[in-house]
Amino acid sequence: MINENLKIAIRDNKLVLFVGAGASTPLKHPSWKNLVLGILDDLNTQFGNTSSLSFLNLKNSLENDSKSPLYILNLIENDFDNGDIYKKKLKNMFTKLLMKLIQHIH
Repeated sequence: MINENLKIAIRDNKLVLFVGAGASTPLKHPSWKNLVLGILDDLNTQFGNTSSLSFLNLKNSLENDSKSPLYILNLIENDFDNGDIYKKKLKNMFTKLLMKLIQHIH
């Protein structure tokens, strides 16, 4: 069972997790880098033709380690034209991943 306070924190968007890099990989979930690469692919598919951000260039920057996953997520979130849309998309993706992780724990 999930603690009621945890459910409330998730519902109210107040849950903060502190986990180390690679914590999800033993559960067959992607590393931060691979998660962000997948996000960039998804955003490129959905918004690549209309976005002022070049998701493919950001992906290349992440693959060659010239930009960090957090730097790229920050760029996406703060995009002037579509940041709010991207932020909702990212929140949904992270929520789905969190729910998968919780299901593996139980």
